[in-house]
Order: sequence, then structure tokens, then C-alpha cells
Amino acid sequence: MKILKTLKKVKFHKATALTLGFFDGVHKGHRMIISRTVKYAKRHGLVSVVYTFLPSKTWKCPFARKRPLLTSVDHRLKLIEDIGVDYCYLQDFTKAFASISAADFLDKVLFPKFKPEYICIGSNFRFGKNQKGTAMMMRQTAAKKGIRLEIEKPFRLNGRNVSSSGIRSLIEAGRIEEASKYLGRPYSVLGTVIHGKGLGRRIGFPTANLDPHNEAIPPLGVYATRTIINGKTFDSVTNIGKFKDNRIIEAHIFNFRKNLTGKDIEVLFFKKLRPEMEFESSGTLAAQIKKDCYKARNLLRSRELYYKK
Repeated sequence: MKILKTLKKVKFHKATALTLGFFDGVHKGHRMIISRTVKYAKRHGLVSVVYTFLPSKTWKCPFARKRPLLTSVDHRLKLIEDIGVDYCYLQDFTKAFASISAADFLDKVLFPKFKPEYICIGSNFRFGKNQKGTAMMMRQTAAKKGIRLEIEKPFRLNGRNVSSSGIRSLIEAGRIEEASKYLGRPYSVLGTVIHGKGLGRRIGFPTANLDPHNEAIPPLGVYATRTIINGKTFDSVTNIGKFKDNRIIEAHIFNFRKNLTGKDIEVLFFKKLRPEMEFESSGTLAAQIKKDCYKARNLLRSRELYYKK
């Protein structure tokens, strides 16, 4: 997937199949819309494009999110790429961009730059100054230009709308398995491995300490996880602890001893094994981690851990 960051780089020599949205978490509803766009592009010989948005570094918009995102930008791009998208355009949500009227966005940016023959969006998609542009407005304007536009209703599962905010609440409440069903994949955190205190290594259980790039994090405790490193998946057990006001993510990766400092890895969460505990000595801590590893290994063999996409 090719990533575009400025409109100057947006030059398509043939028509596109296009979808737009923030796509935080790339959950089941998002995947349906993006997959439909990719399939249409392949069937009709078009280029598939995802137009998504970046939180601005220079302007705090009035509706900026106060809670952590489900996925950082890099994580979101990885999940979008996995669906088979050709191009992804990242729109910096600056004050100047937010001031563009809905009509100008369509007539001066979206249609001439991206040359869409097909557009697929969610029914709650909003665009333009003060978010006055609606899906129905886009459909009416697109129809005048001969562009096919499909509007998808909110995706529902178990009688509930699937939404990024709802999934975030489930994760923060520790309902990992339920959140994973709405995501259509195991909930995961993508982050960079940083230096830790080295306690795990000293007691025989080295850990990769993760900086999660401001992604939503489950409650404190120990979890059965899998860790993806350079495309390879390893079983692991992960502790989420607390140091001062920050949460610490420490993954003990089974049968892996290489130094990962500075590398990005993805930790997939499956089930909470126990709450965080205090230990009288490093010996009792090591004994408990051994039990955690045994329990995690058995749990990770279960077919119940695989979620249908």
C-alpha cells in the first residue's frame, strides 16, 4: 500500500474506488466498508483508495478526542493495508482544512483530485466546515457527476451498533474478549520496545517493555497474549502494571531471546489471567510468572481464541 500525505502527490492516471473515514480501530464495520471498496476496484479495474484523517499537530479542533485512540496512525495503516488497499491518503486535520466548506471539499478536492468512479461511506460520515456535509449530500453531488456512491448503515452485532467509542469502553473495562468480537480480530496494541528496569531478565523471564503510542490500554493485570515480531507470531504473557502515573506494558515472549529495543511489535490480547499483585521477593514473583506462563500456554491452544472476520 502506498501512503500519500499531501495533495500534490495525489495524481491518479485512472479512476478510483474510494472510501473515507477516520477508521479508528478498523473494526468490523470499517472492514466491511473498506473491503467492499477494494472488491469493487478489483472487479472494475480501478485503484482502491482510503482517505483517512490525522489529528492535527498544530491545531486542537473543537471535537478533538480526549480519550486515547484504539489505534495509533501506524497501527491503523497496518490494519488498512492488510485488507488489500492500493493507496491511503492521510489528511492532516488542520484549521485550514476544517474551514473548507462541504461543497468546496467535494468540487475542489475530492472529485478532481481522486477521480472516483465509486465511493463507499458510512451513513454517519460528516465532512466540511462545521461538519455540515452529510452522506446524502455527497450522494446527490456524486450522482450529478455519474459517480456511484453506496451508503452503509452502522454495522450491528448482537443487536448493538459497532462503534470505536463502544469498543474503547469495553477495553478500558477489561472486557477484552467482547471487544475482540466487535473488532473482528483480537484486540491488539502496536508499540515500540523501550528499555526497562531489567527485573524480568534477572529472574529468568525477560520482557519487552512497550511504549503503546497513546493507544487504549486494558486495566492492570496479567494477560494471555500473542506477539507479532517482523511478521512472525509468538505466544506470550503480558503484564500491564503502573509506574507513577503511567501504565507499563511488559510482554514475556516464549522461546524468544533477541534484543528488540527500538523495534515496533504488536501484542494481541486474548484473556485476563489475574489482577496485578505485589510480591514479597523476586523468588515468589518468578514462581507466579511460571504459573502464568503455564496457564497462558494452555489457553492459547484453545480454538475459542480465534475470531471470525
